Formats: sequence, C-alpha cells, structure tokens
Amino acid sequence: MECPKCGYERESGDTHCSLCGVDFDLLEQQKAEKKALKNITKNGGSLQAGDLALETGKDQTAASSSGDVVGECPKCGFSRRSDENECRHCGVIFEKHEQLTEQKKTEAETRKRKEQQRIAEKHARIQEEAKKGIQAAQVKRAREQEVKKQADKAREEENQAEGDAADKPSRAVNDQVDKAVTYLKGNQRKFAVAVVAIVAVLVVGWGVTALVKNWMAGGEQKRIIAQQEEARRKLADEYKKTADEYYTNKAEIDAALISIIDRRYFDLFDQKIKKYDIPPLENDMSRIKKYLEEIKLVDRAKSIPGREYETNYRIYSKLYQMNPRNKGYAKKVKIYRKKLADKNYRDAKSFFSKKERFRSDLRVALAEIDKAIQLEGPQKKYRKLKVQLKNAGLLFYEGNDQVQMAVRNDGVTKGATGGQRKIYVWIKNISTEPFFVNVDFFTMVGSNNKRYSYNDCSRKLLTQLQPGKETEGYLYFYTSTKPRKLVFSHVIAGTISRRFP
Repeated sequence: MECPKCGYERESGDTHCSLCGVDFDLLEQQKAEKKALKNITKNGGSLQAGDLALETGKDQTAASSSGDVVGECPKCGFSRRSDENECRHCGVIFEKHEQLTEQKKTEAETRKRKEQQRIAEKHARIQEEAKKGIQAAQVKRAREQEVKKQADKAREEENQAEGDAADKPSRAVNDQVDKAVTYLKGNQRKFAVAVVAIVAVLVVGWGVTALVKNWMAGGEQKRIIAQQEEARRKLADEYKKTADEYYTNKAEIDAALISIIDRRYFDLFDQKIKKYDIPPLENDMSRIKKYLEEIKLVDRAKSIPGREYETNYRIYSKLYQMNPRNKGYAKKVKIYRKKLADKNYRDAKSFFSKKERFRSDLRVALAEIDKAIQLEGPQKKYRKLKVQLKNAGLLFYEGNDQVQMAVRNDGVTKGATGGQRKIYVWIKNISTEPFFVNVDFFTMVGSNNKRYSYNDCSRKLLTQLQPGKETEGYLYFYTSTKPRKLVFSHVIAGTISRRFP
C-alpha cells in the first residue's frame, strides 16, 4: 500500500506517512470535505459555516482560534499556530518534517564531501602517474644518451686505430725525406735528383697505404661472409638432423601430435610442433596444422546456437572446403544454407507487414531476397517476392528536380472495361512554378516495345499543379500487354519514366 500524498511505501498499521508525515485519517476527512463541497456547488446550494466540519473528535473552531500565528507550514505554506504540532491544511507533522529535512541536508552534504574527496584522490592519482611517467622517460633518455656516447667513443677509437695503422708507412717516409733534405742542402743537382726520388717514394707510399686499407677492408668482409656461411651451415645441419629424425619416426610423431590435438591440449601442441616447424618439413607440418584448424572450427561450431544460421553456415562451409570428403560437413552446409535462405526470405517479406514503409527498408528487403537467391537459386517463391518488392518500389516518388512520379500496375481489367491495362499514377510538383498536367503527356511502353496512348483516365490527371502539390488517378490503355515502362513527358518539367519489373 502507498501513501496517497507522496507515494511512499505504507504499512497496514501506520497512521502517519514515514516520509512526508501526513495523517492518513485527516487526509481521508479532507477528501470527504472536498467531495461534499463539490456536491453542494453542483446542486446550486450555499456553503454554510460548520457544514463541512471534520469529525476528528476535537472542537475545530476552538482549535483554529486558540494560539498565535508563528509562521507557515514548511511543506504547503499554510499558516501555523504556536500550539499546533501538525498542519491543518496538508497534515504534515512539523517536528518529523524538520527531522527529515535536516536528515536529507546531512545526507546531501555527506555525498558532496565524498564526491569532492573522490575527485581529489583521482587528481592526486593522475598527478602521481604523470610524475612517474616523466621520471621514467627521463631515466630512459639518460640511458639512451649514455649508450650513444659510449658507442661514439668506441667508434672514434676504432677509427683512430685504423688511421694510425695506415699512416705508419707515411711517417717512416717523412723521416727519410727530412734526413735527405738536410744532407742535400748545399748541392742543387743532388737536391733536384733527391726531390724526384722523394716524389716517387711518396707516390709509392700513398699506393701502399691504399693497398693496406683495401686489404684490411677486404679481410673484414671475408671474415663476416665466412661467419654467415658457418651459421647457415650449422642451421642446415640442424634442419637436416631434425628432418632425418622426423622421417625416421614419422608415424609415431604424427600420431602423437594428432593425439594432443584430439585431447585439446593446444598449448602443449604449440610447444611440441615448434621443433618440427622448419622449412624442410613445411608440407608435413601444414597438414597437421590444417587438422588443428579443423578441430578448432568444429569446437567453435558446437558452441554456436543452431538459430544462428549465418554463422553456422559460414563455419561449416569453411570446414567443407578443408575436408570435402566429410559427408557430415556437406550435410550441415546444405541444412544451414537452406535455413539461412529462408530467413533472408522472411526478413525480406516482413517489409509488407510494416505500417510505415520507407525506401531504406525496401533496399534492405531487396538485399535480403538477393541473398536468398544467391544461396538457394532462383526458386519460384523467391522470384515472386522480388517482383513484388520491385513493384512496391514503384510506389515511391522518383523523377527529376521538377516533377516526380509513382505508379502501380493494377493488371488487366474485367467486365465493361475488360481487356484493358490499368495503371494508377501519382504526380508531384517539386519545382517552384506551377505547371499543367494532361493525360496526353503519358505514354505506356509495352513488353513488346510498342507505345500506347491512354484510352480512359481520371479527371484528377487534368489539373494545374501548384508547387509542392500532387495529384493522382488511373489510366486505361487498350491493350493486355504487360507494361515495360510508363513515360511522362512535359515541355517545362521535362521527361521522366518508371520501369516495371
């Protein structure tokens, strides 16, 4: 049971509401008073003092006259006297209302403090994480700089050692030149001969230096190539040893690996196959890996509900491609392909059950029926529904920036107008200028490519069409030939057409 004043949950023995403090008996008496007042007003009578006195067992007149007015009711604003504990208007108990108000205020302040504390803790945590990130980045940068400095130093020392080794012959030559110059200072002829000899020695020295450098570089390159060849040879030997071991015990190793897969110990399988997952055994291992993938797909298929037709069809199609000889996979593919196609058919057909139909819904429906046809072929009901959907598409306006048209093929008439083709037409002016619509502007092109003019029409198709307005009506063509398209040709609005499926 709920409080009639505030809706708070009320126990069967309560006399006052635990939330708003209203007196239930007093509230019922007030309702009776209002009802009586309504009846008196309705009957045209006059309300006399004391006619609607509440039967509370107290003298209301005396109660209302005793005591001074000390304020207003905190709930409804009615006047409050000094000797009253509850409001005479809404029945709220003043003391309880004040307690509840104070309690709510305290709870609100507590929540506010907790929220402020949570925000402060969050900000402190973010700042601490940012500080740690900055420190880590600084340490990383310092470490990288130190490593770079050491690498540059080592490179410089290496270059210096190479230069000293190359320049050693040049220094020896320079010493000999200095001695010769000192000896030959007083003899120009001997000096000239010595100069020529020195030049020859320098040229030879430079050639020797170049040869030394080339020899050192060639030796380093040969050493690197030799190391690479040795590593390749060792790897080839290891591959050959592993391949020989595998082919010697092929049946046992394959059986062990397949057994691990069957028991679904996939982590153990990854560890065991690592040894044999080498280029010489690529074809053998690919067959076992394919079996692993098949088992995982089977397990996945088992975990998927049967109502998820598309997922099941996709998985079993992949399984069938992996193992075409498995009849179970072929059967599952056939079952789920049929179920998925029927689901696509039902989804497409649901377009006609919608109260409001939109062009986007029609595009979705056509896509669904195309999927069904792609899966199960052009069955009769699929082809029929696709034609119906295309006919439904004719009910949406299409055209140019001046005029748009929608059509409906109502078939061949019977009775007095028997044998005639009836087409219902809607024309809409989307331009900014009015134009005249005339039935002479319509031409039907039949499936035999012949053109037909109207035989009879609705008078609504003879009108001055204002901007933003539309008109509609039927056209009769004296032929039973199926229509291929309906053409509307206007000298101002242009030519538009709608093609029938």
